[in-house]
Amino acid sequence: VEATDTAKTLAAKVNSQTASTGVTASAKTEVALQMGAEAYSFALKGDNATAVEVNFTVSGTASSASDFAAGINAINAQSAKTGVTAEYDATNKGLKLTHASGADIQIENKTVATKFDISSLDAAGAAQGTPYSAAAANATAVVNGQISYDSEGAFKVTDTSGLASGNTSTLKSVASLDIS
Repeated sequence: VEATDTAKTLAAKVNSQTASTGVTASAKTEVALQMGAEAYSFALKGDNATAVEVNFTVSGTASSASDFAAGINAINAQSAKTGVTAEYDATNKGLKLTHASGADIQIENKTVATKFDISSLDAAGAAQGTPYSAAAANATAVVNGQISYDSEGAFKVTDTSGLASGNTSTLKSVASLDIS
């Protein structure tokens, strides 16, 4: 593991060893943006080395999918460059940005007058920790993704630096499921 690795690159490293370990990995990055009804401008990076600028206005009361439609369209128009897609997040009442293969998502506020909060989402879609407040021009957040491991048998992930516990996975066998 290198300091510059993303969830995407770590999953690729795990998958390059699948033939000998039997373990596969997948990665995903999800970000919640909480915004009010105002104009926004931010630089967005995912797969792209050079940020793309996204501009839109959140309308209405900033509490429904239609209020965020301009933002969803503006972000999705750049998806071919960034790999980042947007949708309305009914749980967190804002925008949800997703990078399906786990690249980091970087967001830089380009407007002095507007503020928005940025949160990383866990696997269940809940915001993690205290949101980062992008309250100033050039305020930047980088959100890392999550990695999920899968295998037909039990496996153990060991951190050779001694920082992790090295817990063993629990096999969930289809034969033991009761669908009655």
